[in-house]
Amino acid sequence: MRQDKNHESALEAHELEKQYGATTVVSRFNVDIPKGQTVVLWGPNGAGKTTILQCFLGMLRYHGTLSVLGQEVKKSGKCVRQSIGYVPQDIRLHTDLTVEETLSFYAQLKNVIVKAPQLILEKWNLIEARKKCVYALSGGMRQKLALAIALLSDPPILFLDEATSNLDLKTRSEFLNQLYQLKQAGKTLVICSHHISEVRQLADQVVVLNNGETVATGSLEEVQTFLKNDIILSLSLRHEDYSLSKELLRKHGFQIKTNGSQLLIKMDETRKGELFEILSQSRIPVLDFDIETH
Repeated sequence: MRQDKNHESALEAHELEKQYGATTVVSRFNVDIPKGQTVVLWGPNGAGKTTILQCFLGMLRYHGTLSVLGQEVKKSGKCVRQSIGYVPQDIRLHTDLTVEETLSFYAQLKNVIVKAPQLILEKWNLIEARKKCVYALSGGMRQKLALAIALLSDPPILFLDEATSNLDLKTRSEFLNQLYQLKQAGKTLVICSHHISEVRQLADQVVVLNNGETVATGSLEEVQTFLKNDIILSLSLRHEDYSLSKELLRKHGFQIKTNGSQLLIKMDETRKGELFEILSQSRIPVLDFDIETH
């Protein structure tokens, strides 16, 4: 990853390696992320993305050298963790606590004095849910709560591990807008993702990983050929339109499966416009849709 030699580094990795027995999950990983940049770690499941984040957090033993804001992770793990907010892929909260109680609990754990919890709730659009228990929250609200918890101490660095993978399109868009605001405010973001929209909207640099090895690094334009263009488009349609939609799309060569009330179409990303045009010409409204890379 080419950078100005005079930049201030937020995170650095030199020859990071992680093994489980005879299996290498991260091999000779090197990165230098300047303060205020957003870097996306891109790759399929098992590429090593989550492992890299956990090594930076001092959660795993590893070989090589890692530093956060100039402090070595192995020597200053506690200080390093205080500098990083972390939103894991698998969010585990106490489901019987309300949103307010959850924020208060984690503020005490982080030794953070929350002078205006109302402002935090308003900032993350949680004010109407403040008395709800976590078990009653939607996936999107849980993600917002997890992000609010990660930012309680206002850390300069934020790690997000597939944070939008289970969100619907509308909630994902809202969540990405919040991340964009954090980026504009100067936070350093490291995002594990397989959504091309997140790369386009947020990434200054992309690190492409596969089987623990770095395949390419650079801007979106520089690594575009390494990003898979196959997607799975999930369509929500009126029940009465399903049969006709499947017939029409299959006639045009689309591969279609069903998943409950949705149609799942595996396709090349460049055919999105064609697909929606086919449905539009047949006056079939799309109630909602979601896109994932494959």
